[in-house]
Amino acid sequence: MRVLVITSALCLLAGGGLIWRACQIPVYTDADAPARLSVELEKLPREQRFEEWYTQLAEYETAHKRIYDWGQGGAALGIGGLLGAAWLAARKKFSRARGQVALTVMWLLAWATQVPCVAWYYGVRQQRFDYPVWGDSIGIPMFSRIIMSIVSAIVTTPVLLALTVGWLGTEKFVFRKPTAALEWGRLVLLVLWMTLLVLLVMISVADGKVTFIIPCTLGLATLFAVAFGMEKNTAPRNPLTVSDVNFARWFKFTLIHPVLSLVFFGASAIFASANLLGILAYSLLWCSFIINLPGLLILQALPLPYRVAPNMPHRSLSFLPAIILTWALIVAAAWFLHRWLHRQRSHSSPK
Repeated sequence: MRVLVITSALCLLAGGGLIWRACQIPVYTDADAPARLSVELEKLPREQRFEEWYTQLAEYETAHKRIYDWGQGGAALGIGGLLGAAWLAARKKFSRARGQVALTVMWLLAWATQVPCVAWYYGVRQQRFDYPVWGDSIGIPMFSRIIMSIVSAIVTTPVLLALTVGWLGTEKFVFRKPTAALEWGRLVLLVLWMTLLVLLVMISVADGKVTFIIPCTLGLATLFAVAFGMEKNTAPRNPLTVSDVNFARWFKFTLIHPVLSLVFFGASAIFASANLLGILAYSLLWCSFIINLPGLLILQALPLPYRVAPNMPHRSLSFLPAIILTWALIVAAAWFLHRWLHRQRSHSSPK
């Protein structure tokens, strides 16, 4: 753990130094080159226009972009490493951090970091004219990446939880040799998954792709905890207890949805009203829209005197009922799942 912390801190310091050095160098030898090329190439056909833009603009570029991207990649690697190390340290110290709820929260947070990372990545490239002013809006790739991240989180979270069924978190991270074919398959899957994330991080540092570096680093820490921070639960199944029937723990887990919705909702409104980080505001807004899509669709289908505009839901208080309605659906689904599991345990428990 100490090696991880020291390495991450060095990466952060080195990345910060490179960013500082890049800021001392102008982006282009001619500061007016992007504006001048935008006007000169505007009359060309679209495909030729883009080709000429990148060819001619490269002639004016200095070492700023290369140094800045390496610095940003190194700093992002350091930040991700320090956050991952902090969570692994908390997992060793606190027993509550070793359960499935903590793993799920950490995994979802890793995906959630895509939102600020995507906004930062594309914002930097827009400011330094990596994209021509007459090109497509950067909002298209941004929203596509965010929506893809939300879908990926929904798909991968059940897979991650399935790999923890029958396993208990431990305070130590050690290699435990599998004793069955299913355990070997679990370990191989996790190792391959971690290898993929490592490769994504390695190829992203030079280009400063924080959209991969920080989320993948946090995801890597989570998968490492699942692979080497859990042991097989060999305790015999006990008869049902009061805690098995209690729905309170399930209900507490559903509270993640309204809290996350209100955080996205409030943050987007603050950024928009303060005229700060407009791209980030829209990204957070769309995150809130996506996770409350069931409630919004139901409200749209009802004969109500108002409608929620999908592009700007925070302008109408009618978005709040959508949060409540979606949360109610989640609570209902959790209740039915809880009751079904309770009946399954009742049938399988010793008489």
